[in-house]
Amino acid sequence: MSRSPTLAFWGEKVAYVSNNAANQLLHIASSDGVNFGTETQVPGQTSQFGPTLAVLGSTMYLIFTANDASHTLFRVTTTNGTTWTSNVSLSGHASAFAPSATVMNGFIFVSYIANDGTKRVLVDRTSTGSTWTTFVANSKTSKFAPSAAGFNNGVRLSYISNNASNLLMRMSGSSDGSTYGTETVW
Repeated sequence: MSRSPTLAFWGEKVAYVSNNAANQLLHIASSDGVNFGTETQVPGQTSQFGPTLAVLGSTMYLIFTANDASHTLFRVTTTNGTTWTSNVSLSGHASAFAPSATVMNGFIFVSYIANDGTKRVLVDRTSTGSTWTTFVANSKTSKFAPSAAGFNNGVRLSYISNNASNLLMRMSGSSDGSTYGTETVW
């Protein structure tokens, strides 16, 4: 049984990745978005939380948290859905919950909640998948995993407030993800 699925358009396909009860990462793709084959494991990769997908060029990036107490963020990539790279750390960064990725202006943006007790909303950015730059989203904090979207030439973040109100919040960032505006209730 799969849980915590994520989808992405990848060339002429819809890609699906999830983790199962054993935290193994599973993948599948469909050329019509209706008919899917059998899920197969991304070799040797497991995640404690749901993964996220991003497609940059012809490469699909699968980003996930380590299946251990470190919660280190990793990524693996594929260009064919069959052969996957070894996992590579996102500069040693760690997430308290599942990450969320979006692609815009030739960059992948990954939003996540700091795994250092502060629960800060953070955004990592890369154009290569190798070098990552981290931005703090106005020192805002969240109780749970955030969601990111690239829209209208800006990074959009949504998350649950880190207080008793549990309000659903949103914040807009610049096109390069380096600055963020005022937090607003949905």
